[in-house]
Amino acid sequence: MKTNLWMFGLPEKKPEQALKILSESGFTHLSLPRNNNLIKLALDYGFKVYVFCKTFGLENKFRRAEYLAEDIYGRKYIWFGSGCPNNLELRQKNLEWIEDTATQVDISGISLDGIRFSSPGSGIEAFFTCFCETCRRKAEDLGYDFEKMRGDLQRLYESFEKPKFLKYVSSAVEDPLMLLDFLTDFRGVVEWLSFRADCIAEHVRDARNLLKSIDPELELGAYIFTPSLSSLVGQDYRMLSLYLDVLQPMIYRLGKGVACYNHELAVLAEDLSRLTSLPLSNTLSLVYKLAGVSEFNPPLDLNKLKESGLPLEIVSKEALRAQQIALGKRVEPIIMLRDPQVEDATRKVLSAGCSGVNFFIYKEGFEDKIRKIGEVVRES
Repeated sequence: MKTNLWMFGLPEKKPEQALKILSESGFTHLSLPRNNNLIKLALDYGFKVYVFCKTFGLENKFRRAEYLAEDIYGRKYIWFGSGCPNNLELRQKNLEWIEDTATQVDISGISLDGIRFSSPGSGIEAFFTCFCETCRRKAEDLGYDFEKMRGDLQRLYESFEKPKFLKYVSSAVEDPLMLLDFLTDFRGVVEWLSFRADCIAEHVRDARNLLKSIDPELELGAYIFTPSLSSLVGQDYRMLSLYLDVLQPMIYRLGKGVACYNHELAVLAEDLSRLTSLPLSNTLSLVYKLAGVSEFNPPLDLNKLKESGLPLEIVSKEALRAQQIALGKRVEPIIMLRDPQVEDATRKVLSAGCSGVNFFIYKEGFEDKIRKIGEVVRES
């Protein structure tokens, strides 16, 4: 079966030259913003085009407090330029954008970006959202105990200041009985994660049904967190597989922003160190255990983690895990094009049995990398 080769974005200058290089290198799919001229140009070169959107973005009139996510203490936050995923106006805005795009633009599909709640990479305070009144009503509708969720999450947050707490968490990671004790003690936190997943799946379902009502051939994809982190942000692969045609895990082993695996772990370790007053190396070791990556000997130096990223072997593990939990749906991960080991990372994704690979992001000067990726795929 032919491998689907995706590129996210095109350079602003000389896009036609970029399209020619991509076509010659065997690329088949493009993820683009809604730009009719750019899309038409890509179609002329024979590419399948998917348009991406920021699902809960706070553009224009929506950049007001009532649309923001709220934490356990009533403080409002913007994360990834987004607001509360349960806000009805933000959801409706996204559905209207999907309808308008699907009916007005000649494309093969739509990819949802930011289809989640806030992550640790936006800061632990922003991560501990959303507890606004809209989410209270949604929790009640879905049968969740809102006050239990908020109370246990607040208790967890305030436990970080207790010296013995992280030792307790560390033991729980390695001892099934301790883990069961932890989950029982903080069952409201587990419920909160489940609530997040139900809310995201609900909107993806609505997006899918709308898109298929317009044209059953149009596909719905989503850029979702790498499997080890996905449950933290409300992205349950099994649930999402019911509604997505293609899952696009962001297996960014290195990078400087939210969704990048190394960045998410680095920020979480820094925040835990700040709250607990423990050495950063201690919290970093704990975070690696929680993520299940300790076996790969990730760097214990924070600067090295931020600059060089996580070991390459993690790409294989995450791609395999995504395949296992995607209920047979296409899994076509997106990895960093700027990765100095991008060719080996591509091999890791393909060896996991994924039907395609996506790359973020095309910039001028990456032409040699693109050609070498094409060679790797042809040889696989």
